[in-house]
Amino acid sequence: MTEKNLNKAQVYMEAGRKGAEWLCSRQEKDGSIGKPFGVAGMYKTVWALVSTGHIVEAGKLLDWAKKNIMTQPGEFHFKNEGAFDKTQFLYRNCFILMGAYKMGRFDICSEEAIEQVLRYQDPSGGFYVNLDDKKNKDPINLLFTVIGGWTSLYFGKIDEAIKAGDFVIDKVLDPQPEFDKKYYVNWDPKTGKLITEFPAEDEIAHCINAEKPIGPFYYSGAAAGFLTELFERTGEERFLEGAKKSMSFSYNTIPESYHWPSKCKEGWGAAILYRQTKDPKHREIAENVGDITFVGAQLEDGSFRDFLYPLKEDGSGVVLSSIEMTSEFSFELTEIARGLTE
Repeated sequence: MTEKNLNKAQVYMEAGRKGAEWLCSRQEKDGSIGKPFGVAGMYKTVWALVSTGHIVEAGKLLDWAKKNIMTQPGEFHFKNEGAFDKTQFLYRNCFILMGAYKMGRFDICSEEAIEQVLRYQDPSGGFYVNLDDKKNKDPINLLFTVIGGWTSLYFGKIDEAIKAGDFVIDKVLDPQPEFDKKYYVNWDPKTGKLITEFPAEDEIAHCINAEKPIGPFYYSGAAAGFLTELFERTGEERFLEGAKKSMSFSYNTIPESYHWPSKCKEGWGAAILYRQTKDPKHREIAENVGDITFVGAQLEDGSFRDFLYPLKEDGSGVVLSSIEMTSEFSFELTEIARGLTE
């Protein structure tokens, strides 16, 4: 079957498989992938391999992870992790556990592991990035709440998932003061308010600016995807309405933003939401991400380039490896395909 004969979902599946094949070519004899990059080199790779049919390779990677970096149930760490690593603890743990779940590896995604994830949850429903932040009552971020809530949903912790969903709606979406222009993403448990004031150089860490071609666009899609699947599980209409509201922010972002890698989860969330709404706007967003952000940026060998992930408005930040980027984009391509199967 030629590419001209493939529908969009098939094109995205083929691109995802091509990325996963490149990842498999990087697998070492001990089963590891991306070891020089620490947990960042593999935490999304299991999902990418499983979703594209590379079951043997995914199993070897999980065997390696269990033996070498699982420090306790639900926690995965290398020695000498840096400051940025510390801001990613919950996020990375959850992706490994969801990948293990897709493989049926309950020796890794055990009840103890899930209970460890739930230790990161605040009484408000939000999830902290790490347990030190919980102790200090530091600001709670939307993405980590979404990933913590999504993991809870995967493992049948419905009450905790609902609390996370309510947090997204009540603490983040409803209080937005200028949603046509900016999507604020951090909530302060000390004041009980959405954080809308901060130094100008920190804007990229606190909100999406619809007028800029660069920014953390993944927030709107991640929230929409989680809330849609929470609606599917519970039947509670408020979650579907919240998903629609979160995704509606994307209507105001400029076309140039599709060339920025952080559009990634916007496509994933839009495809999941489209599965429920059949709204052409949601399909258009999913396809724009699939065509421009992913397929249009994929290299001939199937990989995606390293990405300088900005933490400040001046562009300074951390480099995300080609392995990490290829892992994420490969599985998200399959997730977009999953939402567009018609």
